Amino acid sequence: MGKNIEYGNIYEIKLPNAKYVYICWIEECSFAVFDYYSEKPIDSIEKLQSKGFKIFKEGKETAIRKKIWKLVGHIDLKKENIEWPDLASYRVWDVESSIENSRVMRKGNLVNVQRERFLELVEKGYIYGFFDKPENFERWLVEHIEDYPKNVKW
Repeated sequence: MGKNIEYGNIYEIKLPNAKYVYICWIEECSFAVFDYYSEKPIDSIEKLQSKGFKIFKEGKETAIRKKIWKLVGHIDLKKENIEWPDLASYRVWDVESSIENSRVMRKGNLVNVQRERFLELVEKGYIYGFFDKPENFERWLVEHIEDYPKNVKW
């Protein structure tokens, strides 16, 4: 990887509604969104880390490669024991089938899990979603992040 482009980097995203969110690049196409959503930028990485991650999403790394999102820090993923979690394959337009199948995305593969585990992931908001463009991801954040996962439709 090129200089300053590495897993564990933390990026600031100023959303179209003028609020800030922060993400950590965990692995290829995989981002953890910190539990921080405010009109003011954060003043320390330690504060972000103390808040923890709210959600995990996947997407193309265009905004990183083109330096659209501002690099603000770095955390050592191994030292902090941060790993990518299972994400439920949950479709709001087909809830019954999603629950019946109880599948999760694990290391790039769909696998079946116990229904209880699947529902636990959905309740936490650990739902698989892939964004092809940074602006789509940013729009989704504006529309959902504040009340997430309470606003997940059942």
